[in-house]
This record gives sequence, structure tokens and C-alpha cells, in this order.
Amino acid sequence: MLYEGCMFYWAVPAYIPEDVVSSLEDLAKPEVAERMTTLTVQGTTPGAGLTMRSEKLIESYGLAAVGWHQEMGDLQAIIDTVNQRMNAGDWFATPLWQPQYLNDVYELRPLADPLGAFPEPDRASLLAYRQSWENLPEETRRVVSRINYPLAAVNEMDRAVNLDGKDPLQAAREWMERNPETVNAWFA
Repeated sequence: MLYEGCMFYWAVPAYIPEDVVSSLEDLAKPEVAERMTTLTVQGTTPGAGLTMRSEKLIESYGLAAVGWHQEMGDLQAIIDTVNQRMNAGDWFATPLWQPQYLNDVYELRPLADPLGAFPEPDRASLLAYRQSWENLPEETRRVVSRINYPLAAVNEMDRAVNLDGKDPLQAAREWMERNPETVNAWFA
């Protein structure tokens, strides 16, 4: 397992008081809907899991009844929307996921999902054909089996690629250089 804690959720800016909005259910309250700058959530592509689940939760939580809807787009549309709305201090909700560098750039609070619209947190693992795995040297298999890093590390590398313009390999190498204890444990 490379890392765990992968998940989909809707989030709001941390500056929205938690006693006002802490759950997807709160978004259906007329007084919350009135306070929101927009009732449009920027989604990704129509076939994406996050998009499909968001469509269902809009209905399940009764959000459509107060005007919430999702606009289709892509990853860049979500990033642009979050950047613009956070910089303006808007009250809004956004579909989001972990790992994603926006979680490190902004203080966004995931909303509770009491109806379970999104799956439980998951993990990321390397997959290989059995024969390919068995053809690797034993030392390589041992090292690869030990690779595990915190979710924050993935966000950090994602940020280096997407904001700093680094090549993914460069971002990974630089992270490894800053975290020698973790990397050395993989080779121990």
C-alpha cells in the first residue's frame, strides 16, 4: 500500500462557521442556501465517479429543492473555481478529493456525509501482473513492498507538479531528499 485515506467529499471554506455548516444536510437549510454566494458546485467530467456521486447526493440530501446544482467541467474548472471563490471570500461548497493539492493550499473543511453518498476512505496500491512481479529481483520486491508515505506527501508532490511546474519524477525525488528517514526505511 502506497498511502491510505483517499476519499471523495464536498468541502466548504474553513471561514464558514462550523456551527452553521458542518454536514451536507446543512446545505439544504434555506438560511444556509441564502447565505451562500452560489448554489452551483463545479464538477468534473460527466462520467467521473465524483461527478456521478455528487449528482446523487444533490437529490439524496434535498439540495436540488433549495437550488443546488452541479455544473460539468474538468479538473482545471474545479481548481479555477476554488481559487477564485477562496480569494473572494465567498461562501460556497465544492466537490473535492484526497489526495489533491488544493487541500494544502486552502483551509477547506470536508462536510459530514451521514447518508454515505461517498464511499469510505480507501487506499492506493501498486499493482503488477504476477509474472512481472515474480521476475523482479527479490531486493526490488522487498523495497517496493515497503513503500508507504503519508497522504500529505502526495499532496505536497501534487502541488510541486501543478503549482511549481515540476516534472513528476523531479517532484518525487525532491520529496525523497527532504524525507530521508522515510526513504531509508524502505531500503532497510
